Amino acid sequence: VKEHKDYYSDETIRRMISTHRTQMATLAQQMYNSMILRGDTPEEMKEKSEITQKLITLLEKWYNEFPSQAIPYDALRDNCMTIGSIYNILYKAQAEKRNTGEEGYLGDATLNMLQSRKNEIANNILKNEYEHTVWHNSLHPAERNDVMLYHRLSLLSEAWSTLEGDAPSVSREALAEQLAKLFNREVELMKNTRNKKALEIKKTLIGVIYNLLYDLEPTDAEMKQIERALMEFIRMSNPQK
Repeated sequence: VKEHKDYYSDETIRRMISTHRTQMATLAQQMYNSMILRGDTPEEMKEKSEITQKLITLLEKWYNEFPSQAIPYDALRDNCMTIGSIYNILYKAQAEKRNTGEEGYLGDATLNMLQSRKNEIANNILKNEYEHTVWHNSLHPAERNDVMLYHRLSLLSEAWSTLEGDAPSVSREALAEQLAKLFNREVELMKNTRNKKALEIKKTLIGVIYNLLYDLEPTDAEMKQIERALMEFIRMSNPQK
Protein backbone atom coordinates (compact mmCIF):
# COMPACT_ATOMS: atom_id res chain seq x y z
CA VAL A 1 0.00 0.00 0.00
CA LYS A 2 2.86 2.40 0.77
CA GLU A 3 3.81 2.39 -2.94
CA HIS A 4 0.61 4.28 -3.62
CA LYS A 5 1.19 5.71 -7.11
CA ASP A 6 -1.91 5.02 -9.20
CA TYR A 7 -3.16 2.80 -6.39
CA TYR A 8 -6.69 1.44 -6.63
CA SER A 9 -8.50 -0.52 -3.95
CA ASP A 10 -11.83 -2.24 -4.17
CA GLU A 11 -14.03 -2.80 -1.14
CA THR A 12 -12.38 -6.13 -0.30
CA ILE A 13 -8.92 -4.56 -0.16
CA ARG A 14 -10.36 -1.62 1.77
CA ARG A 15 -11.75 -3.97 4.41
CA MET A 16 -8.42 -5.80 4.66
CA ILE A 17 -6.56 -2.54 5.22
CA SER A 18 -9.13 -1.45 7.82
CA THR A 19 -8.60 -4.75 9.61
CA HIS A 20 -4.82 -4.31 9.65
CA ARG A 21 -5.08 -0.70 10.80
CA THR A 22 -7.49 -1.62 13.57
CA GLN A 23 -5.43 -4.57 14.81
CA MET A 24 -2.26 -2.49 14.91
CA ALA A 25 -4.11 0.30 16.72
CA THR A 26 -5.34 -2.22 19.30
CA LEU A 27 -1.80 -3.51 19.79
CA ALA A 28 -0.52 0.07 20.17
CA GLN A 29 -3.14 0.75 22.84
CA GLN A 30 -2.18 -2.43 24.70
CA MET A 31 1.51 -1.49 24.59
CA TYR A 32 0.73 1.98 25.90
CA ASN A 33 -1.44 0.55 28.69
CA SER A 34 1.42 -1.78 29.63
CA MET A 35 3.83 1.15 29.74
CA ILE A 36 1.76 3.34 32.06
CA LEU A 37 1.31 0.47 34.52
CA ARG A 38 5.04 0.55 35.21
CA GLY A 39 6.19 2.33 38.34
CA ASP A 40 9.12 4.67 38.97
CA THR A 41 11.86 2.29 40.04
CA PRO A 42 15.02 2.35 37.87
CA GLU A 43 14.14 -1.03 36.37
CA GLU A 44 10.59 0.03 35.54
CA MET A 45 11.73 3.36 34.12
CA LYS A 46 14.07 1.44 31.84
CA GLU A 47 11.18 -0.78 30.77
CA LYS A 48 9.08 2.31 30.04
CA SER A 49 11.79 3.70 27.81
CA GLU A 50 12.10 0.43 25.93
CA ILE A 51 8.33 0.15 25.44
CA THR A 52 8.18 3.78 24.26
CA GLN A 53 10.73 3.14 21.52
CA LYS A 54 9.00 -0.09 20.46
CA LEU A 55 5.67 1.74 20.47
CA ILE A 56 7.03 4.50 18.23
CA THR A 57 8.37 1.83 15.86
CA LEU A 58 4.90 0.24 15.71
CA LEU A 59 3.18 3.60 15.15
CA GLU A 60 5.59 4.42 12.32
CA LYS A 61 4.94 1.01 10.77
CA TRP A 62 1.21 1.75 10.85
CA TYR A 63 1.75 5.23 9.39
CA ASN A 64 4.14 4.25 6.59
CA GLU A 65 2.61 0.95 5.49
CA PHE A 66 -0.96 2.27 5.20
CA PRO A 67 -0.62 5.95 4.18
CA SER A 68 -3.68 8.13 3.90
CA GLN A 69 -2.64 9.08 0.35
CA ALA A 70 -3.39 5.51 -0.70
CA ILE A 71 -6.34 4.76 1.58
CA PRO A 72 -7.92 7.77 3.33
CA TYR A 73 -8.33 7.45 7.07
CA ASP A 74 -11.78 6.42 8.25
CA ALA A 75 -11.89 6.77 12.01
CA LEU A 76 -15.09 4.73 12.33
CA ARG A 77 -13.59 1.76 10.48
CA ASP A 78 -9.86 2.05 11.10
CA ASN A 79 -9.58 3.14 14.74
CA CYS A 80 -7.04 5.69 13.50
CA MET A 81 -7.97 8.23 16.19
CA THR A 82 -6.37 5.83 18.69
CA ILE A 83 -3.12 6.10 16.75
CA GLY A 84 -3.38 9.89 16.61
CA SER A 85 -4.07 10.07 20.34
CA ILE A 86 -1.06 7.90 21.23
CA TYR A 87 1.18 9.97 18.97
CA ASN A 88 -0.13 13.00 20.87
CA ILE A 89 0.48 11.48 24.31
CA LEU A 90 4.04 10.54 23.35
CA TYR A 91 4.61 13.99 21.88
CA LYS A 92 3.54 15.72 25.11
CA ALA A 93 5.63 13.33 27.21
CA GLN A 94 8.71 13.96 25.06
CA ALA A 95 8.12 17.73 25.10
CA GLU A 96 8.02 17.64 28.90
CA LYS A 97 11.23 15.60 29.07
CA ARG A 98 12.94 18.11 26.80
CA ASN A 99 11.76 21.06 28.89
CA THR A 100 12.69 19.51 32.24
CA GLY A 101 15.85 17.73 31.15
CA GLU A 102 14.39 14.46 32.35
CA GLU A 103 16.08 11.25 31.22
CA GLY A 104 14.48 9.53 28.26
CA TYR A 105 14.28 12.40 25.77
CA LEU A 106 14.64 10.93 22.28
CA GLY A 107 15.74 14.11 20.52
CA ASP A 108 14.29 16.99 18.53
CA ALA A 109 13.82 14.91 15.37
CA THR A 110 11.60 12.44 17.21
CA LEU A 111 9.71 15.23 18.96
CA ASN A 112 9.00 17.01 15.66
CA MET A 113 7.98 13.73 14.03
CA LEU A 114 5.49 12.96 16.80
CA GLN A 115 3.97 16.42 16.53
CA SER A 116 3.72 16.18 12.73
CA ARG A 117 2.09 12.76 12.83
CA LYS A 118 -0.50 13.59 15.48
CA ASN A 119 -1.42 16.78 13.62
CA GLU A 120 -1.73 15.06 10.25
CA ILE A 121 -3.96 12.26 11.55
CA ALA A 122 -6.11 14.59 13.66
CA ASN A 123 -6.52 17.04 10.78
CA ASN A 124 -7.57 14.27 8.41
CA ILE A 125 -10.23 13.15 10.87
CA LEU A 126 -11.29 16.71 11.69
CA LYS A 127 -11.82 17.55 8.01
CA ASN A 128 -13.73 14.33 7.34
CA GLU A 129 -16.02 14.67 10.36
CA TYR A 130 -16.60 18.37 9.69
CA GLU A 131 -17.71 17.52 6.15
CA HIS A 132 -20.02 14.87 7.58
CA THR A 133 -21.51 17.49 9.91
CA VAL A 134 -22.17 19.79 6.96
CA TRP A 135 -23.78 16.89 5.09
CA HIS A 136 -25.84 15.89 8.13
CA ASN A 137 -27.18 19.42 8.39
CA SER A 138 -28.59 19.06 4.88
CA LEU A 139 -30.53 15.85 5.55
CA HIS A 140 -34.26 15.40 5.86
CA PRO A 141 -35.26 14.54 9.47
CA ALA A 142 -36.13 10.97 8.49
CA GLU A 143 -32.62 10.47 7.10
CA ARG A 144 -30.74 11.62 10.20
CA ASN A 145 -29.08 9.01 12.42
CA ASP A 146 -28.53 10.22 15.98
CA VAL A 147 -26.29 7.33 17.04
CA MET A 148 -23.99 7.65 14.02
CA LEU A 149 -23.84 11.42 14.46
CA TYR A 150 -22.96 10.98 18.14
CA HIS A 151 -19.98 8.79 17.25
CA ARG A 152 -18.81 11.16 14.53
CA LEU A 153 -19.04 14.21 16.78
CA SER A 154 -17.07 12.36 19.45
CA LEU A 155 -14.33 11.77 16.87
CA LEU A 156 -14.48 15.41 15.81
CA SER A 157 -14.10 16.48 19.44
CA GLU A 158 -11.12 14.19 20.01
CA ALA A 159 -9.43 15.34 16.81
CA TRP A 160 -9.87 19.00 17.77
CA SER A 161 -8.46 18.47 21.27
CA THR A 162 -5.52 16.48 19.85
CA LEU A 163 -4.51 19.44 17.69
CA GLU A 164 -4.48 21.80 20.70
CA GLY A 165 -4.36 24.85 18.47
CA ASP A 166 -1.83 23.48 15.95
CA ALA A 167 -3.01 24.67 12.50
CA PRO A 168 -6.44 22.98 12.21
CA SER A 169 -7.61 21.91 8.75
CA VAL A 170 -11.02 23.49 9.53
CA SER A 171 -11.28 26.97 10.97
CA ARG A 172 -12.78 27.42 14.41
CA GLU A 173 -15.35 29.83 12.93
CA ALA A 174 -16.52 27.37 10.27
CA LEU A 175 -16.82 24.58 12.80
CA ALA A 176 -18.72 26.77 15.27
CA GLU A 177 -21.14 27.81 12.53
CA GLN A 178 -22.01 24.23 11.63
CA LEU A 179 -22.32 23.16 15.27
CA ALA A 180 -24.67 26.05 16.03
CA LYS A 181 -26.79 25.11 13.03
CA LEU A 182 -26.75 21.48 14.12
CA PHE A 183 -27.68 22.38 17.71
CA ASN A 184 -30.67 24.48 16.61
CA ARG A 185 -31.91 21.78 14.26
CA GLU A 186 -31.59 18.95 16.76
CA VAL A 187 -33.45 20.91 19.44
CA GLU A 188 -36.23 21.56 16.94
CA LEU A 189 -36.42 17.84 16.13
CA MET A 190 -36.48 17.01 19.83
CA LYS A 191 -39.88 18.71 20.09
CA ASN A 192 -41.38 16.00 17.91
CA THR A 193 -39.55 13.06 19.52
CA ARG A 194 -42.03 10.95 21.45
CA ASN A 195 -40.27 7.62 21.91
CA LYS A 196 -38.63 7.64 25.36
CA LYS A 197 -35.43 5.89 24.28
CA ALA A 198 -35.08 8.08 21.19
CA LEU A 199 -35.65 11.13 23.36
CA GLU A 200 -32.81 10.19 25.71
CA ILE A 201 -30.49 9.64 22.75
CA LYS A 202 -31.51 13.03 21.38
CA LYS A 203 -30.79 14.72 24.71
CA THR A 204 -27.36 13.09 24.88
CA LEU A 205 -26.59 14.10 21.31
CA ILE A 206 -27.58 17.72 21.91
CA GLY A 207 -25.41 17.75 25.02
CA VAL A 208 -22.44 16.54 22.98
CA ILE A 209 -23.01 19.25 20.38
CA TYR A 210 -23.21 21.94 23.06
CA ASN A 211 -20.06 20.74 24.85
CA LEU A 212 -18.12 20.65 21.60
CA LEU A 213 -19.28 24.15 20.74
CA TYR A 214 -18.31 25.30 24.24
CA ASP A 215 -14.82 23.81 23.78
CA LEU A 216 -14.36 26.13 20.80
CA GLU A 217 -14.67 29.12 23.16
CA PRO A 218 -17.52 30.68 21.17
CA THR A 219 -17.97 34.41 20.90
CA ASP A 220 -21.02 36.17 22.29
CA ALA A 221 -22.38 36.44 18.75
CA GLU A 222 -21.98 32.71 18.18
CA MET A 223 -23.72 31.89 21.46
CA LYS A 224 -26.50 34.27 20.49
CA GLN A 225 -27.23 32.01 17.53
CA ILE A 226 -28.25 29.14 19.82
CA GLU A 227 -29.72 31.18 22.68
CA ARG A 228 -33.37 30.49 21.88
CA ALA A 229 -32.76 26.80 21.18
CA LEU A 230 -30.73 26.45 24.37
CA MET A 231 -33.55 27.87 26.48
CA GLU A 232 -36.00 25.57 24.75
CA PHE A 233 -33.73 22.57 25.36
CA ILE A 234 -33.46 23.42 29.07
CA ARG A 235 -37.24 23.77 29.29
CA MET A 236 -37.88 20.41 27.59
CA SER A 237 -35.20 18.65 29.65
CA ASN A 238 -36.64 19.89 32.94
CA PRO A 239 -40.43 19.91 32.49
CA GLN A 240 -42.38 21.41 35.35
CA LYS A 241 -44.49 18.92 37.25
